[in-house]
Amino acid sequence: MKTPEADQQVTVEVEVKSIRSLGKIGGAIFYGLTDTAKAFAIHLEYKYLRDTSILHPGQVWRVSGEVERKSVPRGGYEWMEDQLYAAEAYMLKPSQRNLVNWMINSPEVKGVGRVKALKLDRTFGKELTGLLQCSDLEALSKVLTKDSARSLCDAFSKDGLAGTITWLDSVCLNLGVARKVMDFYGDECEQKITENPYRMISFNANWKAVDDFALTKIGVKPDADHRLCAAVEQALYMRSSSKGCTAAEGKSLTDVLSRVLLRDKELSKRALHVATEAGQVVAHDGLLASTGAWLIERSIATYVTALAANSESHSQTSLLDTEASASHLISAFEKDEGYALTQEQRTAVTVSSQNNISLILGGAGTGKTTVLKCLYSLIRAREPFAHIYQMALSGKAALRMHESTALEAKTIAGFVKNTDPDDIPAGSWVVIDEASMVDVLSFRRVIASLPPGCRLVLVGDPYQLAPVGPGKVLHALAGLEGFPQTELTQVKRQSSESGIPVVALAVRHGDWPSVPVQSLDEIDGGEGVSFIEERRNPLNVCVDLYGKFIAMGEAQIIAPRVADCTALNTACQNRYNPAGRRVSWHSDDDLIQKMHFGTFKEGDPVLWKVNDYDRELRNGSMGVIIKALEANSIDEPLCLIDFQGNIVEVTQSDLAENVVLAYAITVHKSQGSQWERVIMPIMPGIRLLERSMLYTALTRSIKQVTLVGEQSVARNAIVTLAADSRVVNLDKLVKQILKNSEPIPMD
Repeated sequence: MKTPEADQQVTVEVEVKSIRSLGKIGGAIFYGLTDTAKAFAIHLEYKYLRDTSILHPGQVWRVSGEVERKSVPRGGYEWMEDQLYAAEAYMLKPSQRNLVNWMINSPEVKGVGRVKALKLDRTFGKELTGLLQCSDLEALSKVLTKDSARSLCDAFSKDGLAGTITWLDSVCLNLGVARKVMDFYGDECEQKITENPYRMISFNANWKAVDDFALTKIGVKPDADHRLCAAVEQALYMRSSSKGCTAAEGKSLTDVLSRVLLRDKELSKRALHVATEAGQVVAHDGLLASTGAWLIERSIATYVTALAANSESHSQTSLLDTEASASHLISAFEKDEGYALTQEQRTAVTVSSQNNISLILGGAGTGKTTVLKCLYSLIRAREPFAHIYQMALSGKAALRMHESTALEAKTIAGFVKNTDPDDIPAGSWVVIDEASMVDVLSFRRVIASLPPGCRLVLVGDPYQLAPVGPGKVLHALAGLEGFPQTELTQVKRQSSESGIPVVALAVRHGDWPSVPVQSLDEIDGGEGVSFIEERRNPLNVCVDLYGKFIAMGEAQIIAPRVADCTALNTACQNRYNPAGRRVSWHSDDDLIQKMHFGTFKEGDPVLWKVNDYDRELRNGSMGVIIKALEANSIDEPLCLIDFQGNIVEVTQSDLAENVVLAYAITVHKSQGSQWERVIMPIMPGIRLLERSMLYTALTRSIKQVTLVGEQSVARNAIVTLAADSRVVNLDKLVKQILKNSEPIPMD
């Protein structure tokens, strides 16, 4: 006979009585009772219980799903029971209603049995939950010992946290997002999310999961204002994360809203109006931006235009009084260094020295570093006590800046974190290299860390890759009329015979040059740019060519996508380092059993992914594994890596989080480095491939570049410049202020 619940959807609240089984990667089956003593065997899938350690008797779970009446063997007999397969499930926090049973049955609560639990309930009544929430040990000690009271409060906090986690899991949030939401809202998490489920979007939660939860579980109406505002913010975020835009045209936003988010054209149009009226979106010059992005770009525009408008305002510390004195000091620098600057370089030094803000623009090898060295020479001659702060976005670029100028250079993150604005003297010089990589968030952090009176020099190439983060700074300021800047065009780094300057310059301007097509056998140790036409297996040819180049000296494969790098790294390791001793570690539980860790071997080239100043490593530092070590514990070093003379001991956590194979690296990771020979696969279907990516790859080589794949793909790719399609407000704001505003007073 079927029970009324059998084979139908039910929603029940059940107390966990016993646990039948726990999944190895999550999920469980437990036996539970409702408050009317109705029994169920509850089946929880992984998505409802990711961490099985939080499940224990005494908890109360809210479960919805289909019930099936089944026969199960028990004690030699067949028993009929109702099995509930959860379609939705989450643990309820310990509450006044279930508190006594929870205290009696929870294994986490020490020193509280039935008698003490009932006495707590009689003594404090409805106040008991509040006492546990605030861990009032003094009050609870009227009934319990201090140790028991502390155990009870800790268990209450732990299960409260677990309840919130499982409740958020019911929204299909991943654990990382769920913890961010809980950390931010604390005890008010469920209340805040119930009031407005779309608050979770700010923590990078999935729109569809949150929207489904809001509409079906919370009962939010489709035309609710907070839903419409959230959809507009999500549409802007999608533009930012996919293309780096900080703003968008109304039509493009309406399209995303109607096709992907709201799926209603009229509602999508209304959403833009509602979001603008609510102040969550700002309309400016035909574009819409989130209020946050708008404020960031406006603050940057105000700052840089104030510097530009007030150039030479510090008369007592002005670097050069006249261009004649600049010319004299530049000539002295040339004499000391033993070489002459080009006229472009002399102009760049003069312009930067006479303005509170300036741009030094130029492609690879045009002598931007020489300009900086000369500029610093002028600063030391006229302002011997002036401070110069050098920085770059990546650790590798900062290290190269230090090596080129012999002055300290930090990453932007390191400068912002470790520099007190009060310690920066007025009139200091701040120089940012590889400024094309700097997004608006990073730049805003820099200028927010500077006191009034600093002078700013941005150095970079607007044709290099656009920032990984949102917006663009150098690209937006380059070419603006009335903004101090100089562009260097004469290539000095590479030899004129190599062909690389000619090809790179053509690509930089969007023209595909004549590039010789050769076969793999025809490629030798010469110089210049060549193309291997290979439609079927371009990655395999790259692997073949790598072996040929590495025998001649220094070589690097640079690929557009991480997935391509992963495939190339595996293939190159298998081909060129098959017998390398594998880096492995010993288990703490069984020192005899040797366990392989990852895929690293002695002789592998590797790349370090984070800044570690204690070990003198930067994000992008490259090295070679020179020795695998025998580790007897998880914390002992597993291997030695030679980072160009810096021998570093590397642990298991380092290899898991901070190290990747580097036979092939992405174009983004290659910025700031150079090699004798570079190989790059060119394949159809790579959305990221465009002019700046190809140009950046070409300029990473000193002698020889070989492109492998389809030449037609490369020719089509350079038509597009990613930075041009990045919609921002910064350039418009700067133009508007320069045109209409008086110079902004500076302290």
